[in-house]
Amino acid sequence: MTHAETLRRVGSYLVVIADEHGWPEELSGTLGRVVVRAKVRPSAHRVAVKHLEYLYRKPERIRWLNTAVSTTGSGLVGGASHLLTEESTPSDAARLATTLARTEDSADVVPCTRPADGAPRRSGTGTGSR
Repeated sequence: MTHAETLRRVGSYLVVIADEHGWPEELSGTLGRVVVRAKVRPSAHRVAVKHLEYLYRKPERIRWLNTAVSTTGSGLVGGASHLLTEESTPSDAARLATTLARTEDSADVVPCTRPADGAPRRSGTGTGSR
């Protein structure tokens, strides 16, 4: 708790992921000053976007996650947007952001599309993920 208190004073924080049964909040009054409890898990889409923007410094890749419906009505605008769903976890999003950040830097590369049969396939002229 001392470390968490020090981090709070300098404007930083420590993230601990636990459920209500695995965190002994009632055992210490100190926890009330340093614990912020999230009631819902964060949006996987938002986690991926923030990882691309701040962790990997690749904000131009956020467009690959665009969830707007295409003007042709044939799917979503972002080539990788279908890879995250409501059921996706933050760790799924973090892994996807890592993959997108490492993907070849080319305007011709669309990270992934799905054909009509639903099977994933690579598209574009680049080599994609390494």
